[in-house]
Amino acid sequence: MALSGETPVEAPPEAPIGAPVEVPAKRRRSAWMYFALLVIVILALGGVWFFRFNTSIPVLTMYPSQRLASTDWSGYTVSTDLLNPQAAVTSVSGSWTIPQITASAGNSFSAAWIGVGGQYDQALIQTGTEHDWVNGAAGYIVWYELLPQDSVQLSMNVSPGDIMTALITLQNTATQTWVIEITDTSNGQTFRQSFNYATTRLSAEWIVERPVVNNRISTFASFGSVTFTGCSATVGGRTDSITGFPHSTFTLQGRMNNYLDAVSDPTNGGSSFTVDFIAAR
Repeated sequence: MALSGETPVEAPPEAPIGAPVEVPAKRRRSAWMYFALLVIVILALGGVWFFRFNTSIPVLTMYPSQRLASTDWSGYTVSTDLLNPQAAVTSVSGSWTIPQITASAGNSFSAAWIGVGGQYDQALIQTGTEHDWVNGAAGYIVWYELLPQDSVQLSMNVSPGDIMTALITLQNTATQTWVIEITDTSNGQTFRQSFNYATTRLSAEWIVERPVVNNRISTFASFGSVTFTGCSATVGGRTDSITGFPHSTFTLQGRMNNYLDAVSDPTNGGSSFTVDFIAAR
């Protein structure tokens, strides 16, 4: 029976047994619609399962780079993540040339080093060189330091222009045994020693520093420029350059919020950069 206003639809003749039956277009669209919805649900559930249980892919990869001002550090640090770093750093290496210090009115200090830890905590293992102007003369030394202990000066004779290569690597995770190695490739002198040291392993660094002297931030020594090359770190079992990981750029800032140096962008595939001196304080 047709309702008021409708046109009766004649039923199609019954198809012979075995003959293909044509599905009306409206029914075909409905079937495809339900099939598409089913596929969407399956993909959605699969995606939830994948990201919930596949722990090899990091869910959090926030801010691949950031720029910070510091009263004592300039250079670069890397980590697994800038907001939620993981204890994954197992080595850091790099090279630099000892700069020529310019005379200053009073005592002034600078250092160049590589290290593990220290950006997010107070646990820092590091080695490098110091370039100072003290009592009217320039001085150049090589050292290592395991905070909170004081730095230890090494019996290596170095001069401006010498090329230094340094490596800090985790030798044994269970015993937290680290190896510090630093070499003056210009004269062949080398220091290598292992240490048991507990560090959170949250960051790796390549830094030019204005050191703390007698519990005070020192006057920055006029060093011209320091170029780091061959900057490499192993983080989470993967070895890469600075730009291969989330990284922070530190620029040294003085008392009047003025910049004391300039840090270049990384070059050579992220493995090199230069710090240029601007002002002492």
